Amino acid sequence: MKNNEYHLNINDRILGMRFRPAHFAALFRDYFGRECSRATPDIILDFKIGGRESISEIDDSLFTFKVLNKRGFQMSGGLVKGWYDRDAKHGKIRVHEVLTEVPTVRVFEQLLYQAFYSTKHLRSGDVFLIHSCGIIHDGSGYLFAGPSESGKSTVAKLSLPDIVLNDEVNSICFSGMEVELCGTPFNGLFKEKTEGCSELRMVLLLKHGLDNKLTEVTGAGAVKALMREIVPPIGLDEVITPEVRANMLDIAVRIQRSVPVYQLEFQPNRGFWEIIDREIKD
Repeated sequence: MKNNEYHLNINDRILGMRFRPAHFAALFRDYFGRECSRATPDIILDFKIGGRESISEIDDSLFTFKVLNKRGFQMSGGLVKGWYDRDAKHGKIRVHEVLTEVPTVRVFEQLLYQAFYSTKHLRSGDVFLIHSCGIIHDGSGYLFAGPSESGKSTVAKLSLPDIVLNDEVNSICFSGMEVELCGTPFNGLFKEKTEGCSELRMVLLLKHGLDNKLTEVTGAGAVKALMREIVPPIGLDEVITPEVRANMLDIAVRIQRSVPVYQLEFQPNRGFWEIIDREIKD
């Protein structure tokens, strides 16, 4: 393995990354907290990191501000430029160095979300990414979803010593009538996460409240809330279209039909697990 390479394992998929300058390979290995996988990568991406010009404002989405042209793609007004050849399983991408710095490295991760989805043409499996906190509690998977600042990281910290899969992005896999919840390495800032998977038992939509309280959410309300948190399932050579949004709606419907969905109003203490356990037993 060359010193400019880093292979990132995401569930059963491997993203191969080669960096110029080479030291960024070690930077991302340390950021994700996972050693370089020895498995053969599904795709290979060559990254060139550079750009000395100052950036006054950075778009927080590499999905919304993405365009395709004959040469490839451009994101966030040119902070990311490159191309991806689906048949060759290879891409070359130039990234402004500002996206490798904390906290904007979390924007860079959105590029890897798209790389993960680029493997869907190579691997079987109905797998999708969702902004969420994933916990394995008493052997079952629980997905806590909500917008930024809704409490995902707080729930993760309060749930220890239960298994915290991730406090920002997890994957869900549909298999027959079941939904499996798995962690991802994304959002490397949260170091207490543990690799793992479990059958999804419940989805909880987070809301700060004066007390710990569960309220069942059904139908369109649940679907609408879930759809907002699904990472758009587009690869590097794709953009968001009406068909993609319809697919996101379908994913949300499938989740809502597979597992119960509740709104969780909670206080910053572990007491919310008591009412969840009580609901499961009832």
